[in-house]
Amino acid sequence: MAFTVEHFHQLTQLLYERPEWRAEMRLLLLTEEILNMPRALSELTAAQQRTEEGLQQLGTRVEELTAAQLRTEGRLDRIESDLHVLKNDVADLKGLMLEQRHWARPYQYFRRIIYKARTLTIDELRLLTDAAVEKALLTENEAEEIELADSVVRGRDRQTRELLHLVIESSWGIGEGDVKRAARRAALLADTGTATRPVAAGKWATSDAHNAAGDLDVWLVINGHTLAPDEEA
Repeated sequence: MAFTVEHFHQLTQLLYERPEWRAEMRLLLLTEEILNMPRALSELTAAQQRTEEGLQQLGTRVEELTAAQLRTEGRLDRIESDLHVLKNDVADLKGLMLEQRHWARPYQYFRRIIYKARTLTIDELRLLTDAAVEKALLTENEAEEIELADSVVRGRDRQTRELLHLVIESSWGIGEGDVKRAARRAALLADTGTATRPVAAGKWATSDAHNAAGDLDVWLVINGHTLAPDEEA
């Protein structure tokens, strides 16, 4: 007997009325993969949700780490800045200590240049500069420039025995600028009719300082060792 449309409608009616038949029919018509697909889709959806949650947590963690890194970099910048300031402060302190030694013991540091060395007080130096200003040998600005010298030491030249004033720039590390200041201030003091000699003194000196000393006729006193302008280190 042929299976007609009417038979198909009767079959669907029976399957609608008998749920257990529908289950058996489903097992017959559908493969196991298709039957398990809803569960697989559910598991896939759950896995995707877990992945999204993991990515969200990862993003939050990355943001936290980025913020922490920025804070760390800020602290490192402040530490670096503080260390730079500290380094400069230590350098200034060392320079001041050395300047005080040169001022207090000129007979020790500058004995190869002069003997009977004595550092002028600021009042004694000002008597020289004030007199030069009154005679129009110096301007007020030039007098102030001389008085800014780290020290001015009076003594007798080792070679000629003449009275000589050393105009000294003290620095832990002697640079070209120290040499140029000594030369400039000694030249100004020489304008008063006083015999002068520029000196740059410190623990060490740059190559530029050595070159400038030779060019400007400046003596160097490096870690207690005296160099005339034409002497090599």
